[in-house]
Amino acid sequence: MAENPGLVREIPGALELVQALREIPEVRVCLATGGWAETAELKIRAIGLDSNDLAVATSSDASRRTDIMRLAESRATRGAVATRRTYFGDGVWDQKAAGELDYDFVAVGDGVSHHVAFPNLQDIDAILSHLGVWQVDR
Repeated sequence: MAENPGLVREIPGALELVQALREIPEVRVCLATGGWAETAELKIRAIGLDSNDLAVATSSDASRRTDIMRLAESRATRGAVATRRTYFGDGVWDQKAAGELDYDFVAVGDGVSHHVAFPNLQDIDAILSHLGVWQVDR
């Protein structure tokens, strides 16, 4: 990645969406990935996020996708009970795991067909509206 920085690209709008969500007091943001911790860290840094400020769980933490998701949630909420959980994903495996955990699911891209889907994460107002949360200054 040092030789080819364009190898990992942000999903358009992802950084702005994460920032917008993190500014809403009742929202907690976390990242759950089936990749190894070292790879996830490289990718997170490559797109401009700081993993030290983000609850992250990877396949280095657990082997089952649902366990990774639960762990990411637990790290984000720090023991508080979430009243709603939404998972953004781009694959059928994401949709399946979200369903198993009774998380709301938002499809991103064209890798999975779902009734709530966005081609990318650029339409922040529509995404926040779907989630039922709004920024004070938006």
